[in-house]
Amino acid sequence: MSGPSYKPIKPQTNTIFRGDNLAIMRALPSDFVDLIYIDPPFFTQQNYKNIWGDKESVLDFKDNFFEGFEDTKDFFERHIQSDAKGLKAYLEWMRARLVETHRILKPTGSFYLHLDYHAIHYIKVILDEIFGYKNFKNEIIWRRKQESGPVYTKFSNNHDTILFYTKSDEYFFEKQYTFMDKEELKATTYRHKDENGRYFCKGPTDNPAYRPNLIFNFKGYNTPQNGWRWSKEKMNQFDKEGRLWYPDSKEGRIQLKLFLDEHKGQPVNNIWDDIECVRPNSKECTKWPTQKPMALLERIIKASSKEGDLVFDCFAGCGTAMHVAHTLKRKWIGIDISPTAIKVNGDRLTESKAKVSIIDENDLPVILDEKGPRQQSKEKVA
Repeated sequence: MSGPSYKPIKPQTNTIFRGDNLAIMRALPSDFVDLIYIDPPFFTQQNYKNIWGDKESVLDFKDNFFEGFEDTKDFFERHIQSDAKGLKAYLEWMRARLVETHRILKPTGSFYLHLDYHAIHYIKVILDEIFGYKNFKNEIIWRRKQESGPVYTKFSNNHDTILFYTKSDEYFFEKQYTFMDKEELKATTYRHKDENGRYFCKGPTDNPAYRPNLIFNFKGYNTPQNGWRWSKEKMNQFDKEGRLWYPDSKEGRIQLKLFLDEHKGQPVNNIWDDIECVRPNSKECTKWPTQKPMALLERIIKASSKEGDLVFDCFAGCGTAMHVAHTLKRKWIGIDISPTAIKVNGDRLTESKAKVSIIDENDLPVILDEKGPRQQSKEKVA
């Protein structure tokens, strides 16, 4: 099934498009987005059209225009060019959109795709082809459930997978850290306090490998067998900054002061088990059925973009990516086919004092030879 082709769009930031993301992305320019995060349908065979359980949201006056969204094989089979069925139809539908995300991403940009076990392994192969195997950076495991019901015939499924790719070797990445309770750290690790009232723990000053060029006398204290970890100039600098702890006896070992107020936490690895799902009683809950937590998007956006960068999500849903991008002083563009999603997005962003521009696909200029079919669809909507 082919839809209209739109004339090239000169995108304005802080805009949400309502419509078919493939057609809209094809009208966007190449190489202009800094970070893409997408949370597409998972191929779960669930129908999310009647999201709120009311009669109004089941109205389906156009095949590809609905209040919620479908994640069923029938939907994907209706919206591809070939006669593929089932999973093959879903993969064809996804491939077309992944090709466009790669095209619009800057050469220095990063891409994150969020799925679960239903199709992630097939999509990984497609992404390796589109982005290049060498540009695959991480398979991130997000433990989305803290508990599971009883399972008798297999192990429970309680995680999603996020695939992280870049477009080239030149990309931005900033290490992220887990939150650490500082009062707890004072009691367990940073138990010493210096003359300035700063809590610290002691770290090594000896070199793990033998370094004869780093064996020197420092203030008459014992020299480590393998040599110091730093040069004499660096040791003098640490001494002036009050970063060295001296034992009472010259026979003791000088140690490095590691200050609590400089401790960022433990570096985040690819297993994310410290971010909970959005709970029904959570302040951020919108009741959107596939809503992802803000903390998850905060980690991704902070790691792979800078203030002022452009974040893009073509499966916007309830707008978590755009909402977090705004709070972190990034620019953003979103697309979603669901009118309900656009309303939730707009309300959420407006509440966070963002200026939001909403553009419907029916208001986009089409290529002239396709204006007829598009006009007919507009008349049906009216």
